[in-house]
Amino acid sequence: MDHKARLQSHQKWIQEELERSIRFWMKNGMDPVHGGVYTCLDREGKVFSTDKSVWMQGRCAWIFAYLCHVYGVKEEWLAASKSCLDFMERYCINRAAGNRMYFTVTGDGKPLRQRRYCFSEGFYAIANAEYYGVTGDKACLERARAAYDLIWNLNQGAGRRPHGDGPQDHPRDPLRPRPGQPYDLSEHHLGPAPGGPRAGRALQRAGRPVRG
Repeated sequence: MDHKARLQSHQKWIQEELERSIRFWMKNGMDPVHGGVYTCLDREGKVFSTDKSVWMQGRCAWIFAYLCHVYGVKEEWLAASKSCLDFMERYCINRAAGNRMYFTVTGDGKPLRQRRYCFSEGFYAIANAEYYGVTGDKACLERARAAYDLIWNLNQGAGRRPHGDGPQDHPRDPLRPRPGQPYDLSEHHLGPAPGGPRAGRALQRAGRPVRG
């Protein structure tokens, strides 16, 4: 097989795997009742726990918006992204703890676990920024800006840790976190790397420079 044919074969495989992954999550993961996405699925697509990772809500919201950015808007992708954004907004923010976000919640949005680090806020920020980049929804841009400022303040020692302000753990929570590393505010999170240049540009247009 020559070089060109090999590249074409790889490209075809990548495209097929991407489409298969999208179909899997659209068919099995989306929660039509409470919104958001189920995050504990086996290889057959069966939900083995209805508890939801908040990180995954943000990741899926970003991914589906980014698919629209790269491949063109499809209403089902946009609706999936919005469903995850709305679920986070409605259930995943601890308003009594300075808008810190939970780590896991139940399927219907009751808090299960909250952690001291701010990865949930990071995924929430890039998801809202990317959705704004696709739709122009100013409310999402403002949420991304606010979350970005919160992350910055937390990493400067100015934020509020959520301990004592909400459930830290739940005996049936299956999503045990791995040891967390300090949050990286580089472009990997709010700039070109995960969201393409769109996420960083969205924040810069709003007067929030991407801080390294």
